[in-house]
Amino acid sequence: MKAIQEALNQFVSIRMEHVAGSMLANSPEYKDLMKDCNQLFSILHDCLPKEYIQTLYDYDTNTTLLQGMVESIMYEQGLKDGVCLNQILSD
Repeated sequence: MKAIQEALNQFVSIRMEHVAGSMLANSPEYKDLMKDCNQLFSILHDCLPKEYIQTLYDYDTNTTLLQGMVESIMYEQGLKDGVCLNQILSD
């Protein structure tokens, strides 16, 4: 069962990277939001004293990892829901 979970995790990761690279990268809304986020980060970076810069980087890293975790869980749950729905509809 552990091997199946690892294979699923690898599939989810590859699929999410594909979606990010192909669909999100072409989305004007995504590009605008990314630009805004980068500008806000730069403003915070430039305003903070040097001793807080690493904390800002750590915060950014942790929020990115947290969001990635949420996306993976949601994607995996969507796959499970799709399989269950397919079973219900085929009965």
